[in-house]
Amino acid sequence: MAPAAPFPRRLLLSLLLGVLVVAIVAAADVESSAGGGGGRRHSPRRTRYSRVFSFGDSLTDTGNAAILPATAGGPFTRPPYGMTFYHHPTGRASDGRLALGLPEPTPYLAGKTAADFRRGVNFAVGGATALDPAFLKSRGMTSSVPVSLSNETRWFQDVLQLLGASAHEKHTTAASSIFYFGEIGFNDYSFALSTGNGSVDVAASLVPDIIAVIRSAVTAVIAAGARTMVVAGMIPIGCEPEMLALFPGGAGNYYDPASGCITRFNGLAELHNRELQRALHEIRRAHPGAIAALGLPEPTPYLAGKAAAEFRRGANFAVGGATALDPVFLKSRGITSFVPVSLGNETRWFEDVLHLLAGASAHQKHMIAASSVFYFGEIGFNDYSFALSAGNGTVEAAASLVPEIIAVIRSAVAAVIAAGARTVVVAGMIPIGCEPEMLALFPSGAGDYYDPASGCIARFNRLAELHNRELQRALHELRRAHPGAAAAILVVVMMTCPKMLTFGRKTTSRPEEKTPTLEKAIPKLNPSPRWIRVSYTPFSSVTVAASATTLAEPVTTGSISMTPFSPHLVAAAAALLGLLATAVAGGGTGAYTRVFSFGDSLTDTGNALHLPSTGGGGGPASRPPYGETFFRRPTGRASDGRLAVDFIVEALRLRHPAPYLAAGGETAAEFRHGVNFAVGGSTALPPEFYEGRGLKPFVPVSLANQTAWFDKVLQILGSSDHGRRKIMASSLFIVGEIGVNDYLVSLVGNLTVGEVETSVVPHIVAAIRSTVNEVIAAGATTVVVPGMIPLGCEPQLLALYQGGGGGGVAGDDYDPESGCMTRLNGLAEHHNRELRRAVAELRGAHPGASVVVAYADLYRAVADIVASPGRHGFGGAPLAACCGAGAGAYNFDMAAFCGAAGSTACADPSAYVSWDGVHFTEAANRHIACAVLEAGAPPAVSTAPMTWPAAAEAGRSRIGCS
Repeated sequence: MAPAAPFPRRLLLSLLLGVLVVAIVAAADVESSAGGGGGRRHSPRRTRYSRVFSFGDSLTDTGNAAILPATAGGPFTRPPYGMTFYHHPTGRASDGRLALGLPEPTPYLAGKTAADFRRGVNFAVGGATALDPAFLKSRGMTSSVPVSLSNETRWFQDVLQLLGASAHEKHTTAASSIFYFGEIGFNDYSFALSTGNGSVDVAASLVPDIIAVIRSAVTAVIAAGARTMVVAGMIPIGCEPEMLALFPGGAGNYYDPASGCITRFNGLAELHNRELQRALHEIRRAHPGAIAALGLPEPTPYLAGKAAAEFRRGANFAVGGATALDPVFLKSRGITSFVPVSLGNETRWFEDVLHLLAGASAHQKHMIAASSVFYFGEIGFNDYSFALSAGNGTVEAAASLVPEIIAVIRSAVAAVIAAGARTVVVAGMIPIGCEPEMLALFPSGAGDYYDPASGCIARFNRLAELHNRELQRALHELRRAHPGAAAAILVVVMMTCPKMLTFGRKTTSRPEEKTPTLEKAIPKLNPSPRWIRVSYTPFSSVTVAASATTLAEPVTTGSISMTPFSPHLVAAAAALLGLLATAVAGGGTGAYTRVFSFGDSLTDTGNALHLPSTGGGGGPASRPPYGETFFRRPTGRASDGRLAVDFIVEALRLRHPAPYLAAGGETAAEFRHGVNFAVGGSTALPPEFYEGRGLKPFVPVSLANQTAWFDKVLQILGSSDHGRRKIMASSLFIVGEIGVNDYLVSLVGNLTVGEVETSVVPHIVAAIRSTVNEVIAAGATTVVVPGMIPLGCEPQLLALYQGGGGGGVAGDDYDPESGCMTRLNGLAEHHNRELRRAVAELRGAHPGASVVVAYADLYRAVADIVASPGRHGFGGAPLAACCGAGAGAYNFDMAAFCGAAGSTACADPSAYVSWDGVHFTEAANRHIACAVLEAGAPPAVSTAPMTWPAAAEAGRSRIGCS
């Protein structure tokens, strides 16, 4: 592909899924042919691949374009390419790794000797074409890179000569290798479309020539001895941002109404894939000993299609929020579902589509089903989630649903088999107890509530394991009930070993703590050789078994080992399963094992609920509509959903720290994953400071109280000073934001802004500095100190001082561009200047790399949204509260505060910056967290160099940062 078009991640996932699915079909085909002749069964053999040879363009190029004179110094050689995984540009057209989930072969242009190529070679070059540049030139097209697939094929012949002197050695080398032909042809079509001003006629005329070149290349490696090839199809050209930008507009059905992609360009890609499938089918007939696998196009969402033509490539019946069980059934159990769709509805939709595709012909319906792959994604999580919520976290009600859910899944699988299906993939349950949603909804718990290795909720994961055991049993019975159907049912067991979820450590278990195998976790089912089981860990190890008697060894760095009937699963399955495992189960590496946080309601995740001074009620945050966006119930967070600290924790793949007052406060188990000491209404300064000035703080908690709580937890966590310091050194400390309530108490008490700056700010900064010093003395090595938010942009203060007067704020004291109060923002800026100075002094007191104290600029993060809300995805009222009551621009009235009688919440909180006039919406908190996690650069972290672990950048994408 051309340098201007890095590959979109969502398309990468689609492509990998397509390759995996067809690989499964091919595996079934090969096994069935191998197992013919009287139905004899053979013992599973393992085929070892010694190396990888890959061909293609920038979707596969791991460094050739960076060396090729014509492309050296191109975009892929400069930052920010490579930042996510390699932390520097490598020549890959991505922020990290490419789709090839195998040991990395050497880029051809980077090697010279046989030793350089013993693990394989990557011949792909960014910008390469399938057709020769001279051929394209003869058609009036100009290619930007003088490399084609024929060049790459000749390079392979040169390497083969280098690796083996005799014909036998060459043949052996090719036979023991896996060949990956990445997508090739996109650049040809791109140049043709540019030449024809978006007309597909010229591009379509190239399809036969491009397919012929690919066919020739595949045939050439087969002639050299290759036995295993993966051939990737064309991506949806009309969904590429490059194409959408180059060829905008168009009348009629120019854009697909469901996806927004350019319809005719995707039609070109589908033509390419049809012809490629035909060519590969002919190659397989000509070379029955070799295998070619091709990715299928993405199926049409059922609700987006109407006609048979829209479903000819498949249909996706899945619906976000759907349950396995009928909503009416769940309601009879006292459980409320939010989406009126169940697996029963989806099965009926399938029957409708089958009738649409085949009419009344039973034979035609059977043929369509027999030639299709059926994928039953994980279903049942929502049922269990709703049951757990209804039972306040007890698993009994959820566990009682397991037989019903398994029966529904079994019925759906049996229905598609009865319709003619021969290949069915059924996904198992994910580790429910590792889901951030579950961890946040059901915090704390005594004893063995959390798994000590993974930090997941142990009883929730046992529920998932029960689901998977019963699902395996049900599918085994289906296999026995339909022996004539020869339905190849592949069960993707999505539970992971808890040992492999440990954050920040190597994933090898100690000898005395061996990872439980799938065989121990699931009863042996003695399936036939065509029953394939796949398990995976978060780190891309793949285990495939062909029978119940033995499990093949996992893929290792030394060689690639798979059973002989499915060798082409290596490239597609390893990459896809690794990606899915990372997304579903967590894992990764990073520098921190827990978070300790201090602050006020901008950080409090539940302490105010348990504060005696609030009557244990926690104030407004304990009532709806707080929590409605994410948790669907109040959790004590002063927002419609998550806070910035929640997003930071999720981005770093850490456990949510337990609110200090919500825990019993007596055992290390309650605090081993971190503690949140922040309390809504808390001040930086102690109550005595204000009482001596005739002022009254909102709650009797200050930063000093939170620091004292930390000291208590410190003693509980470690019995020795060495042990405690070791825990602190691997923890992330977030001290703040703190001080907002101090300023509110002071201003409401009629201190002027000038008086607050001179008589309050220095004490607040000193209090923060004292806490930072104390945690460093305890062993902390990473402390983030968030600054003050722009007070003059708070709807509460804007409404309070509307029209002037009070607190020394003049009526005309407004910024003409933002509408914020300049004098109050000046107070926040003064606070931040003093705090930055304190952070710099703390850095000076702890030189070297052993301790990092970093200032996080929340002011800039919030001010940016207020100044340009549309640019950041917010609506046009950045100074108005989403939830509240009151006339005017701010929608704020303290007498009708959010959650009180007379208040209402807006329909779309994500369009607002302020949730209740005082606190931020989840959308704004996400933006703040993204700014804080931005690697060491303004507007997030300044004054001191802050280098987040490698996992943080990937985490920014995980929490939706742009």
